[in-house]
Order: sequence, then structure tokens, then C-alpha cells
Amino acid sequence: MPSSPERPDFWLEYLENLYALAQVLTPDTEQAATLVTETLRQGVTAPDAMPPEARKAWLFRRMLRLHAARNTTSPAPGAAAAPAMPLDALRRRLAGRIVEHRLPAAFLTLPHTRQLLVVLCDVEGLSPPHAAALLDMDASRAADELAEAHAALLDVLRDGESDLERRLFDSLPDAPDTWLPPALQQALKAALSPLPPSLRPAFSATLNPAAPPAPPRPAGNLWPTLRRVVVTLLLIITTGLLGYGLSTLTPVPRIDNNLITRSADAADALQPTFRTASPEQAERYVRSRLNWRLTVPTIQDALLLGVGFRTFAPGLEVPVFLYEDHVSGTTIAVHTYTYALLERHPNRMQLNRDILLQIETDRHFDLHDLGRQQVLVWRHQDDIFVAVTAGDAETLRSRIQFPS
Repeated sequence: MPSSPERPDFWLEYLENLYALAQVLTPDTEQAATLVTETLRQGVTAPDAMPPEARKAWLFRRMLRLHAARNTTSPAPGAAAAPAMPLDALRRRLAGRIVEHRLPAAFLTLPHTRQLLVVLCDVEGLSPPHAAALLDMDASRAADELAEAHAALLDVLRDGESDLERRLFDSLPDAPDTWLPPALQQALKAALSPLPPSLRPAFSATLNPAAPPAPPRPAGNLWPTLRRVVVTLLLIITTGLLGYGLSTLTPVPRIDNNLITRSADAADALQPTFRTASPEQAERYVRSRLNWRLTVPTIQDALLLGVGFRTFAPGLEVPVFLYEDHVSGTTIAVHTYTYALLERHPNRMQLNRDILLQIETDRHFDLHDLGRQQVLVWRHQDDIFVAVTAGDAETLRSRIQFPS
């Protein structure tokens, strides 16, 4: 919806709220998005002076009316059957979340060989014959073992069901083969530890060892060699002097790629692009904008205000979560990076190796005192968080809560 001086874009703040309601009204994601768009399009007819709660209620009322009008239209003869009720789709999603939450513990109950088969086939996507060759097994036996592993996992999952969860499981497809392998892949990859940041450079050094020394040259007339060396040295010295003189006349701008100073540089001026006190809504907003799945940090005695963005270069931006700190009375800006971003953009963002080693262990922090500001660095899985605060970072460290 285009903005104008008469109609500001404050209606867009309710995108998450509207889309949540739309998913309860219709199971189809495209229809839900269309319903949100049509509702916001009607937002231009709303009265200007409305408090936030009344504005949200006004939009919800419009959406409910739009949905009701759409569903009172009689279907044409021969039209396709109506899709499943939206609550059925919601039940399937909730059942899927329960499965993904329990699968890692169920996986640990399997014998070791079946664990290997599940990882090779379901997580890494190998066929049972290929996995059998790796494990020195007969192909038919590997297929049977994998099927028995799936059956054992289903038994463990269903053993702990409550009556409510049993009704949710009934919403899943009848054939477990359609949902169990992708659920295993997602659950186990999330449960396994991420690649240690020190392993990649160590592996790179192993693959690219230093070149061996050149063999000694046979003795002979050394004058031609000395002459070439002298000429080369003179050229190097001359080029260096010219370069130094030019650099003093035309200094080259230097890009500060240190994430500590760059994060602290403009932290005070950041404002939320999307205002919300809900970590889940902030996570969904970042995922929809950057296709980036992450967990919003939880800080005790601090209220999430929303999420903003820092742009490092065209097409390169990172989310910044802003908190109102009830302890220090200041704002905390938590910048988010990843190890992949550091590797992909070394000229734009860089962390000292000592810092990377300090945060290599989960729940370990690195603290920097910049005078007026203090910076706290830690990681969760592949995400690196850099918190900038005018308060006491040492106290802040003890208030950061990690996901269970």
C-alpha cells in the first residue's frame, strides 16, 4: 500500500496480527495473504484519529467481514470441494511441532546402527542401498532396519501422548513416510551442535599447506643473478616511494570492518522498523524479510521494543533487536550476525580471532568497554549476537537467558 502524507504507513504495523487471524480463517497461505492485503487496502478509509487498540479492532472487523462476504457466495455447479477447515490445518501444524520437539529424545532410544541409518537416509538424504554400502550391510537388511527404526520412533512418540495430543496426531497424514523423514531432518539438524568456528580455518590450513622450499640452484656464474636481484630491488624501492608520496597526497578512505565498533557506532540512533513485544512475531518478521531463522534473545527485566536493521552495503543488512532496559533505564541494541556472513563478507564485517575463540563455547561471553558504551558478544548455534548498552555489560551478561 503506497504511503502518502495524508495516509501514513502505520497500518503496516499490524501485518503480523492480521496474518495470524487470517490463518485461523483460511488454511491456504495465499488466501490468507490476499485477505490481509484486501483488509489493509480498506484501511485508507479508516478515521485518522484512532488509538492503537481501536485501530487494530477496526482492521480485525474489516477482515472478518471480508471473509464472511467471500464465504456467503454460493459455489458454481461442478466447483471443486471446499478446502479443509483452517483449524484442521492449524492442528496439523501443532502436531508437527510436537513431533519435532520429541524426536531428538526418541532418536536416542534407537540402537546405534539404526541411528546411523536414520542420519544417513532421513537427515542426509542417502538411499538405503547407498547407506548399506557405507555400513557394510545388505541392502534389503538396511531397508528393513530403517523401517523398524521408523516404527520404533512412532511407538516412542505415541507412548507419551495425552488425550489432546492424540487428537492432534490424528490430524497428521495416515502414512508416516510422508511426514516422519522431513520431521527427522529438521529436528535432528536443529538438535546437533553447529560446526565449531575454529574448525573451518584449521581444515583450510590442512588443505593448503605452505609451499615446499625450492631446491638449491647449481653453482655457477652469480653475476647475472645478482644483477637481476639489484634491478628488482631498485624497482620495488622506487615503486614504494612513489606509492607513499601518492598516498600522502590522495589518502584512500578506510572501511572499518570491526563488528564491535561498527555495532556501537550508530546504536543510539536505531529505531524499530517493526514494533512488537513478542519475540515470536519478531522472529517471523525477520524470516519473512531476510529468510533468516533465528531465536530472539531473552533479557531478564528488559522489554522487547521491536526489530530494526543495519545496512552494511547494498543488499547486506542485519537485524537489530531493541530492548527497553528496566535496570539501567537505557535502550539495549542487540545486533545479529552469523559465521556465514563473516566468511562471505570479510571486507565488511570482521571479528577478532580471540573473540571467536572466546565465544566458541556456547554460553560464553566476550566483553568490551568502549567508554561511553559497553559491548557484549555471545553466540547461539550459528548466530552471533553483539549487544550495545550504556549500562553495565557485566550485569547484563547474567540476565541473558538461553533457549532450553
